[in-house]
Amino acid sequence: ALRLLQQRYDLSRDPPYQVNVRNFRPYALLASLKHVLGERARAAEMARAVVSWVDADQAFGQVYKLRTRAETMLLLDQPEQAMADLRLAYLRDRDFTEWWYTLERNPRFRFLHAQPEFRALRDAALKFASEEFSALQRMRKAGQVPARGGSA
Repeated sequence: ALRLLQQRYDLSRDPPYQVNVRNFRPYALLASLKHVLGERARAAEMARAVVSWVDADQAFGQVYKLRTRAETMLLLDQPEQAMADLRLAYLRDRDFTEWWYTLERNPRFRFLHAQPEFRALRDAALKFASEEFSALQRMRKAGQVPARGGSA
């Protein structure tokens, strides 16, 4: 898994880590793997590189950035900042992409599930998903979007 990530996304084995829009999420994954493997110092260094890139980047939109930053902040033992980043990602940036994984399945956030603020983010995501589904159903009924599985 490590070799595949490194080859596919041009991830450096050693510092300096060249984080960019193409590989900031894989670097966060690699940092998590290194953390689990006990390479805590290297994981933290990668996490800091991801955070630095996210904070400095002005060229690309916010999708994935703050959620990825939140994951790396957990590796840096900063759960309060991770929650702040998640709050901004969902409530300010409306970055609900893959919300179900981040808020329900991602093991890095599991220990936050009982916190009221985390549950409120999950509720906001569920509300957003429900509203989007309702809008899609209205569009299908109006003939603006074909029924799923139907001919185009």
